[in-house]
Amino acid sequence: MKASVAFTLEKLLPVFVWVLAGVFVLNHLWAPLSDPDFWWHLADGRYMVQHRLILRSEVFSHTLAGTPWIDFEWLSQILLYLLVRSWGFGAAVLAKIFLGFAAVALLGLSLWRNGARGPLHFLLTWTGFHLLKPRLHERFELLTLIFLALLVLVLTDGRAQARPKQRLTFLAVLMLAWCNLHGGFLFGLAASALLILGAVWSKQERPSLIFLASSFAVLSLFCLLNPFGARLGTIVSEHAHLLGAPANYIGEWQPTSMLFAPLYWAVVFISGALAVVGVLKREGRVLFWIPAVLAFSIWGTRHYRNVAVAAMILIPFLAEALTLLRPKLSRLAARFQGAAWLACAALLVFELHAGGVSLPKEAVNWNVFPVRACAFLKDHAIKGRMYNEYAYGGFLEWTLGEDFPVFMDGRYPFYPLLEQEAAPLYEGLPYAVLRDRYAAHLKSHRVEYAVMGYSDFQVPSPDPSPFSLTPLNVMFPRSEWALVFWDDAALIFLKRSGANRALAERCEYKALRPHNPPQTLAELASGAVSADQVAQELERHQNEIGPSLRRNRLQAVLGGMLPERPLGLTIGRRGAILR
Repeated sequence: MKASVAFTLEKLLPVFVWVLAGVFVLNHLWAPLSDPDFWWHLADGRYMVQHRLILRSEVFSHTLAGTPWIDFEWLSQILLYLLVRSWGFGAAVLAKIFLGFAAVALLGLSLWRNGARGPLHFLLTWTGFHLLKPRLHERFELLTLIFLALLVLVLTDGRAQARPKQRLTFLAVLMLAWCNLHGGFLFGLAASALLILGAVWSKQERPSLIFLASSFAVLSLFCLLNPFGARLGTIVSEHAHLLGAPANYIGEWQPTSMLFAPLYWAVVFISGALAVVGVLKREGRVLFWIPAVLAFSIWGTRHYRNVAVAAMILIPFLAEALTLLRPKLSRLAARFQGAAWLACAALLVFELHAGGVSLPKEAVNWNVFPVRACAFLKDHAIKGRMYNEYAYGGFLEWTLGEDFPVFMDGRYPFYPLLEQEAAPLYEGLPYAVLRDRYAAHLKSHRVEYAVMGYSDFQVPSPDPSPFSLTPLNVMFPRSEWALVFWDDAALIFLKRSGANRALAERCEYKALRPHNPPQTLAELASGAVSADQVAQELERHQNEIGPSLRRNRLQAVLGGMLPERPLGLTIGRRGAILR
């Protein structure tokens, strides 16, 4: 009886672990859409469908209007727009879940095909999931992760010399889709070339070398079948040329530090150690991987966003190298398999408990996008040229269309404009110099209004004061700009002397500074603004916007300095709210 129970547990425990892991992956993927780049992809797709053309120049901004650029995700954008148009944003969430699961599952299959079994297979898959995790959201990069996993599977299985013609046909179809869906097809070409080097170094048999060389030739030929031809291959150099300093201001483009990504560095070090052992033992199947492992490891350290791509090479290498070079590890895992699976289950339970399980109520996290700000712009027919938060450009394009040309969005041609905004803040310039530089920057583009987000960055005040300034204080000083709208996501500033002068005078918040609550507190304490002014503007904001975390924060900072107002009922846009 005991033996029967033990046998049942031994069979059910792995199933329980994998199912629990699936729940964890689902919990991560089943999150509302919140990536700012999602929206300019949608806008591009809508434009191409409506105009029946492929974008080759900039159409949504007034800063780079007509500038040529390579839309290397054109087909993905069209398909995304058609998906959302037909079935709504919920379909986009389901697509993200499906593609994310596919990427993780294909990585696990690659590990299995390269020799990983039992708890080792699970732990390597789980390590791979955590390396992929930062990129498992609504980005077309998911397609590259899937295609790269498939490519590695085909090329590594091809060493067995089975059905080479069918494999080459599959690779041709894969590359034809890949090069039109996402620019990550270049990683596939690089992986194929590097595995050829590894095959030569490890002295693979002639049929294997012929298959790998033929694969590279097929991939190289079919990647030319795109609307941009060979020019599509220049996207890496264009990114490198335009990115430059902005890499310091965009989190995903920053270097992969040990503090920021310790798991990745642990994988790199273990891979390096196994590669050295493989060289010393002249183990051919390990040598086969080393050029690709070395190149992708370096690529992964260059930018944090590259870690997921590097994982698609490093983790399968670990599976094969550990199986070949450390057979004792496999025997030890087999001997204590029950305990190992229990440890895996405990790890998952701990992670689920620490992270929690939550399902979104909406398909889109509307709170992080300037939804009401867009409505304000349309309702009041704001005129002139816009300046906007870098992360809001895509949403503005999608919501407002071509009638409100943006200043910039998340596409690579706009990196230099982002640098012009961000760089001065990191140069330690005095307030007066910063103010004049931003004033000249906005004047050179004839900006009449701005849609901005909040920033925690602090700029030293020019005079001794109890508060620091924010970038918005410096870019939009009260003497020249009027704050006319704010909610939890965005603020709108109008130029006082511009085409929106009458609206600026009528709608200005003269007392409140929601982007700098300590400033409002100091001005209230000094008498620069009155308590009645502040209270009236808070009530106005409540009537116009409804519940607001920013307003609650502002009221908490102001404390007891506001006059007591009678308890009543205010009817706002969201219905009746108690005040």
